[in-house]
Amino acid sequence: MRFNYKNLLYAICSLLIFLLTVTFKSIPTGQLWKGYSMLYVPAAIDDFLVKQALSESEITEYASLYDQYLPVNLSANSAEISMLKINAQNKDFEYSTKRNAYFYDKSKTYRVYYIPAAYKAKISRTIEILNAKKIECGADANSVYPWILPVIFILFALFLTFNSYNPIVFSLAAFPLELYILCNPFYPVAVASCLCLLFVFYISNIWRRKGAVSCLINRKIIFIMILCAIVCAFACSVKSGMLFILTLAGIYTTLKFLYQTENYFENKKSFIPVFIRPAKMVSVYAEKPKKILPMTCSAAALLMLFFVLTSSDSLNTHFSSVQLPAARGAKSENLPGLNDYYDWLWNVKSYPYRSLNSSSEKKDFIEFPRYIEDGNKITKTKDVMAYNQTFKTNAWNDIDKLKFESIEKVMKNQGKDFSAGYASSNSYTMGFFSIIMMITSFFILLFICISIIITKSKRR
Repeated sequence: MRFNYKNLLYAICSLLIFLLTVTFKSIPTGQLWKGYSMLYVPAAIDDFLVKQALSESEITEYASLYDQYLPVNLSANSAEISMLKINAQNKDFEYSTKRNAYFYDKSKTYRVYYIPAAYKAKISRTIEILNAKKIECGADANSVYPWILPVIFILFALFLTFNSYNPIVFSLAAFPLELYILCNPFYPVAVASCLCLLFVFYISNIWRRKGAVSCLINRKIIFIMILCAIVCAFACSVKSGMLFILTLAGIYTTLKFLYQTENYFENKKSFIPVFIRPAKMVSVYAEKPKKILPMTCSAAALLMLFFVLTSSDSLNTHFSSVQLPAARGAKSENLPGLNDYYDWLWNVKSYPYRSLNSSSEKKDFIEFPRYIEDGNKITKTKDVMAYNQTFKTNAWNDIDKLKFESIEKVMKNQGKDFSAGYASSNSYTMGFFSIIMMITSFFILLFICISIIITKSKRR
């Protein structure tokens, strides 16, 4: 019998899905700015004390509020700077004051310092020094990968593997879920994935039995389990939701590959054994519902417990809800971006040369005469200034020439299209809907567990 080439397609699809899951992984991190960590202290604390602690920790480079100057390479005595001082309250120049918002949290309770990633390992020393002075502070990079989450999930998968009628089938079909959790270690998703893992356990126990598909379809609770898991994944983020859909597809292609492979080798045998009992006569819990279901609920409860502990105010009393400026999330109008900087820079450079006689003159194009002494005669020429892409490119390049650690350098490091918003200093602060879906997933497992135990008791 020739090998079924559709099987090769299933294998390729499975490998492609695994590759996409790893490539587009969504790892939670406490770092809110690419290339920078953030130290935050109460706004009332003297800046000198913070800088002293940074110096003692051997951190010599950082962007701070009191070290910001006008982000433009012009002489202090130039016409442009003079005009800027005269028009300081003009709306065209508000960027120079609005940029200060980057150095405070959303409520302006804390002051923020931006420290290059090269000094990340030394921030903990700074925090120790400040804490010793009774100054409560924090850093966005304190959070680490939540290893406990995938460990609990994989241990639970191993438990089900050893209790399955078909451990090979279960372990292979469960692999996409395990990979997904490793690449998306979020507690609500992990709790919901326990539902899908239980579904895979069902499949493994009635594998290749007559009426297996109809047996699963007739269990309406399965649709609720999968739907809840999908909604929970999307509640965390659209990216997590899309990857979860891919994971379900990966489970399907893995099972199809395994099914076709078994068929290929069985057809080479002279005798093919057949299961006598159909799927509806076999326990999807491998005759161990009182062992499987309580363990499933325990795994989900343990995940929820660690979520509560890592998000608890008792562990992060003052900073669990601090909203810091971040180069991700929804854009905030309080935080100006690079385009606002370009607008401001154009106004600074063009204001002294704008005509006062014409209100209709375009503000994005300035043309003015210049006179050059050429030997014994004076030659008239003209200069043209235009607010265009070339101007923005030059402004982008000139940021690196600023002679201080400017917030513009921090923004530039995020890329040209970044938009700033606010994000929690606690990496594992989930949305309210995500938490609701996590609790819902747990109660679905609890409902299944109680229902099976009651049904078994009635039969006796």
